[in-house]
Amino acid sequence: MKKQMILKPMKFGYRLRKYILITYYLDTLREKGNLNEAILGIQMHGVEKMFDEWNEKFLKQSIGSEDKKRLIKLTEEKNKEEQKEYLKILFNQALVMACAVLDTYLDDSIDVIISTNKKILIVLSDEKDISIPEIIEANSYKNILDKMRLKVLERFGYKGIEDRLKILKKINLNLGQALKLKTHTEEIQ
Repeated sequence: MKKQMILKPMKFGYRLRKYILITYYLDTLREKGNLNEAILGIQMHGVEKMFDEWNEKFLKQSIGSEDKKRLIKLTEEKNKEEQKEYLKILFNQALVMACAVLDTYLDDSIDVIISTNKKILIVLSDEKDISIPEIIEANSYKNILDKMRLKVLERFGYKGIEDRLKILKKINLNLGQALKLKTHTEEIQ
């Protein structure tokens, strides 16, 4: 249990780093590399053949090469416009994943804190967390504490990130230190 408790913050840092850096790498590739051209190449692959097939099936006549070039150019311009949205979507997906990782980390953190120091339940528990019949049926002090811990974790899990951070501050957790991450070089950060 002790090793797992120590490894969770490290795993969180590694996971969060991936989601942060993926957006940085994609943006760098877009600006300095050929990401846009590569995507456009994939989008435009086979467009000319597709126009020829459509021409045969639907128009039943040949369109001129200038018209075909114009249609291909319009398709290329449309694809370039769509590409502007791709990175926004990728960045938003990475942000959602980073928030999910943070969400999991906060849940794991409060679980580790409670498991390590049961007295924290005094601050975080509510009178409604366990009833007298549940106490009597629990058969052991450990079972009572586990039931209370699970209730606190459930309530904690339904709160928003801001409220969770307030709870962590309430138990005197140094959030600045707990969430201090060095993801890469100063330039990237």
